[in-house]
Amino acid sequence: MGKKRVLVGYGIDVDAVANWINTCDGSPQNPTNVSRGIYGATVGIDRLLKLYEKYNIKATFFTPAHSIESFPHQLAKVRNAGHEIGLHGYTHEYVSQLSADEQQKVLTRSIDVLTKFCGKRPIGYTAPSWSTSRELISQLEAEGILYDHSFMHHDVQPFWAPDNSQTWVETNMIKSADAWMTPMSRVKPSNVVEIPDNWHLDDWPPLQPIPGRAGAQGFVDTHTVEKLWLEQFDFAYREYDTFIFPMSIHPQVSGKPQVILMHERIIEYINKHQGVEWMPLGEMAKEFAEGRLPGVEVEGGAAVGSIVANEVLAKVVLCPFVMPRLNTLSATLLYLLLQLQPSIQSTPLTRPWLNQSLATEHRLQLLLSHLTTSQKLAMVQGDTELEDNGTGVNACIGHITGNTTLGIPSICMGDGPAGVGNSLNNVTTFPAPVVGASSWNTSLQYAYGQALAQEHMAKGRNVVLSPTINLLRRVPARPPRTTLVPSNPNILATRSPLWARAAETFSEDPHLTSRLAVAQTLGIQSQGALACPKHFAAYNQDTNRFGLDPEWQAVNIKVDERTLRELYLPAFQAAVQEAHAAAVMCSYNRLDGFYACENEWLLNQTLRREWGFQGFVLADWYFSTRSTVPAVMAGLDISMPGGSLEAEYGFPAYYGELLAEAIRDGRVPAERLEDMVARLWRYMFELGMVDELVTGSAEAVARTREHLELAQEMAEQGSVLLKNERAVLPLSRGKYGRIAVFGVDGTERSQVSENHGGFVIDETMVVQAPLDAIRRRGARENISVSYSEMYPGTGQFPTIPGSMFAEGRVKATYWTTTNFSGPINQTAFVSNITSATYPAELWAAWPQVFSCRYEGIFQPNTSGIYHFSIVGQGDAVLYLDDRVIANMSKANFANTVQGIASLTAGKDVRLRLDYSMGYSLSTGAYGVTLGVDVGNSKRHEDALALAEKSDVSIIFASDRFSEGADNNLGLSLPGEQDALIAEIATRSKKTIVILNTNSAVLMPWLNQVDAVMQSWYGGQQIGLALERLLFGDISPSGKLPLTFPRKLEDTIRITSDLEVEYEEGLYVGYRRFDGLEIEPLFPFGHGLTYTSFELGELRVWVEEGNSTSSGRVVCSVKLSNTGETAAAEVVQLYVSYPDDADEPPKLLKGFSRVALDAGESAPVELPVKLDDLRIWSRQLQDWTLVPGLYEFLVGFSTGDIRSSVRIVR
Repeated sequence: MGKKRVLVGYGIDVDAVANWINTCDGSPQNPTNVSRGIYGATVGIDRLLKLYEKYNIKATFFTPAHSIESFPHQLAKVRNAGHEIGLHGYTHEYVSQLSADEQQKVLTRSIDVLTKFCGKRPIGYTAPSWSTSRELISQLEAEGILYDHSFMHHDVQPFWAPDNSQTWVETNMIKSADAWMTPMSRVKPSNVVEIPDNWHLDDWPPLQPIPGRAGAQGFVDTHTVEKLWLEQFDFAYREYDTFIFPMSIHPQVSGKPQVILMHERIIEYINKHQGVEWMPLGEMAKEFAEGRLPGVEVEGGAAVGSIVANEVLAKVVLCPFVMPRLNTLSATLLYLLLQLQPSIQSTPLTRPWLNQSLATEHRLQLLLSHLTTSQKLAMVQGDTELEDNGTGVNACIGHITGNTTLGIPSICMGDGPAGVGNSLNNVTTFPAPVVGASSWNTSLQYAYGQALAQEHMAKGRNVVLSPTINLLRRVPARPPRTTLVPSNPNILATRSPLWARAAETFSEDPHLTSRLAVAQTLGIQSQGALACPKHFAAYNQDTNRFGLDPEWQAVNIKVDERTLRELYLPAFQAAVQEAHAAAVMCSYNRLDGFYACENEWLLNQTLRREWGFQGFVLADWYFSTRSTVPAVMAGLDISMPGGSLEAEYGFPAYYGELLAEAIRDGRVPAERLEDMVARLWRYMFELGMVDELVTGSAEAVARTREHLELAQEMAEQGSVLLKNERAVLPLSRGKYGRIAVFGVDGTERSQVSENHGGFVIDETMVVQAPLDAIRRRGARENISVSYSEMYPGTGQFPTIPGSMFAEGRVKATYWTTTNFSGPINQTAFVSNITSATYPAELWAAWPQVFSCRYEGIFQPNTSGIYHFSIVGQGDAVLYLDDRVIANMSKANFANTVQGIASLTAGKDVRLRLDYSMGYSLSTGAYGVTLGVDVGNSKRHEDALALAEKSDVSIIFASDRFSEGADNNLGLSLPGEQDALIAEIATRSKKTIVILNTNSAVLMPWLNQVDAVMQSWYGGQQIGLALERLLFGDISPSGKLPLTFPRKLEDTIRITSDLEVEYEEGLYVGYRRFDGLEIEPLFPFGHGLTYTSFELGELRVWVEEGNSTSSGRVVCSVKLSNTGETAAAEVVQLYVSYPDDADEPPKLLKGFSRVALDAGESAPVELPVKLDDLRIWSRQLQDWTLVPGLYEFLVGFSTGDIRSSVRIVR
């Protein structure tokens, strides 16, 4: 048995029409029959809507136009609940009894009524009482109707409906045998999908009494009907890995109480099966039309005068019979004909690509055939950045202007790995992506993707650059629509904890990263937005990601193919193949000598040909596009962002006139340009972005109560309890009378987000401060809560005033080079060190770069610890008496670093600050500012005194990193935080440390404290989340998505080299720690709860594959909560490979987050596809399953394995 995919849906024939129900029994119209129709339209519809809401099902209501006009309020309920409304004639007339002209009139009127009522054209049709005609399919096709639901050539497989307009040979035994002894004639296929109407999955015949009709008994036991229907389902589930199961019902029948109960039982039975997806019939048709759902070919006869060999999958042979005209069931059998491949046909519309009922590829081809070369060129080059493009000031970080004449919208892009980025207000500051990864909860990540898309769309953006899915590399390591969320998810692997963007991605492990990337991508695109995973590929450091002005030569990453395929590409592959990501953003770096955005192996061979990617490749901003012809032919579709800055960095508009010239002289085929445009608009059509224009604006309030609740839930599930000695946590009622809180990160100044890039910078943000939440809890529970700042924080300090320098000034020397060489441009004396003191001509010459050296005598006026801050972009080093105090290295964007020095009042020191702006990017904020926080001995003494008199001390500590500047200082907490934590811990009865950090940090004080909680950059709701965690309202359940090292030497260092070789190969993160037997500070997957869990004996068995599946290994284990507190645990499955595979000791291959009450147990099943056990063979240049001994291990972290089983494969 292979992997199942079962698409189940209800087709509801509303049929509440004026002549109801006389067309079915031929009796004269009477009030009783009319009453039956009213019952169906009112009571029946209401009950069905309640049923579908209960089970979260979206169905298709085939509705006569007359029913909409007669019962608009009732049908509005159907529409507003998100169900599909399809065509079902005007008043349930028999199509077979109408002329071709009359049929067309009815169809036209019905389409018009449904279009006005629903706001979009219908895409599906079912014939009243299955009464069809020769003209039906061709008329549906001409009107652009996607699918029909009237035939049953097959009962559980879709197919292309045959065009019945040609004449067939009638079998009439009254005539001479010579007239009818001939096969059916083969007819041409249509472009209409057939979702079969299974005549034995219909509630009408057994459950609706009709006078004089023996076939409609009306009083059949619903349990008998249920048995018949479910036997059909069981048969299909046994025989097919993929099938559809459409059920036809009527409100006046299924709206009856006993039938509603029958449907509840049927739904619950079907839902017990794996692979079941409920959807409207229109979605089934789209799945088939777009090639995502297999179907069958059907035989309907042979070519006239000859017998054609049977080469198709299903054959229907018609037996001769005599039938009255009104016997519609029998009449329908005459229309069983053959279909093969449909041809693309145009509709008579002026702009036919705007016909929403047409299939995506059809619409796409219609648009492409109409576009001129200049129009196509305008679609592949961004045209501005951060401009008012009709959607609000600064709404778009990237923009492609639309074409109103063609009905094509503009594309407005925005950053967003942790919310709506680019300094827009009134949005939710979500936790950093690493927090979502720490939850190990794919459902939560899906919900986050939905919220992310919703907020971007509210801000007028129809492209969201998200998620970031770069892997952390460490050595011992449909609905509302309209947004492209490019590049978030950031799905890069975390190679080193020193990476500036470690918090912006998920994990050091490719399997965990893949599962989260798929979930977030699906969540984004479920709202109609386009997801754009980034950065493709091997982008694991910001140092030299652009290079240095003016050459801008980016770092070259050298990594072997096996490592690339097994570590750094799987998350992208999963996002493309499983979640059908609409776009992929290529990265800045070079990969084995080629820039990622002009790497033919990466973009064409791997992404497109091997993975089948149908979307577009988008360049990262400014520095990714390095050429025209090489980039275009390698697979880069869209160059971004365009506008004035691109030229200022020294790059031409590669996809502008240069591309036009390349097409004219034949260096770029015209077909390639057409492919680029097709890739851009394919998902724009598919997700409705062409049909429903974005209506939001930059000024809109996108933040909602639901999103704030989601942000809090993410912070709760993503906070990791690393240590909890002596059960210091939770802070249960009556356990402690006096609580002391230390550190500015406990206040509204908490480090809740990165400070640049796609992270939120919202002036209206209200941070739920942990201190405030703890104080409110203390007031309720009669607990004394006190606070001490302890440390001035990791932000910017006040600018050093001139009064602290000898003579009230410092000397500034300027060069027009980046390395303090060559002739001095000028010398000046300034009162303080800020960008405001730069000579005007140097500002005006930007982006021509310069360097500057500040020199002066610093005069301390008090004795103590001085905290210095450097804020700016580029490189800056602060020296006191020639000793390095603080170092800002290669910062592309505004960055903050700090340093400390113990100084004595009256003892002057020589101060020097060397600044080079070579790596600076921004026009307005480049430069450097030097600040200071003067040492305060009383602050220190008060903090120690408070610790001594409190029952428990809660210390908040943080770092401050974001895009553009890697951590070149090491993994220690900035400033004197480590020393202060250790000192307070020696004075405290019990000590809890809360860490708000970008990635792993060293903890030299770990043995001195009782508890450590890693809350990362937890978003604006972090205070409420921590209050519930600390006081035991909920148990911590987060797990580390990366390994915490004991010392810096156990990590990969990020250097300034332009050639970086990934010499560690596969040994990254926990794979490295295991392989080299290095003991981590905290292992991958580690995380404590307030209870205890046990795992039973692991059971493992193999399910062999078939023609459509490779098979799988199923691991099953019992998880028990043996403690006294409800909590969630993550069961982790690792696999150890045969020696010949040459893999690290064990690899994560599955996980399951399970919530259990105290004393509760549950079985946990962890299946692993055999394909997912393959490795990349350098010799075969392909994936292969190595034969030998495999060990399957389950536990709660890489350092806590509880059970294992070995099998030979």
